[in-house]
Amino acid sequence: MSDEVSRFPQTTITVLMIRPAVFYSNPETAKTNAFQAPEPDDAPALAQAEFDAKVAALRAHGARVVTDDDTAA
Repeated sequence: MSDEVSRFPQTTITVLMIRPAVFYSNPETAKTNAFQAPEPDDAPALAQAEFDAKVAALRAHGARVVTDDDTAA
């Protein structure tokens, strides 16, 4: 067993993250959700950048990150 795995016997060091294909606010829930605001025109690009930053941060801390692309259903 590697040192990396033996240090964390009860947790995983591998995560799966799905890159968002479509990103927008939900107008039905926005009416009653104070945390939801109209998204800027570049919301999909911002979501992609945030996703990439989270992947990089997890990897920088030693996590194995497996990514896959979502499909626009």
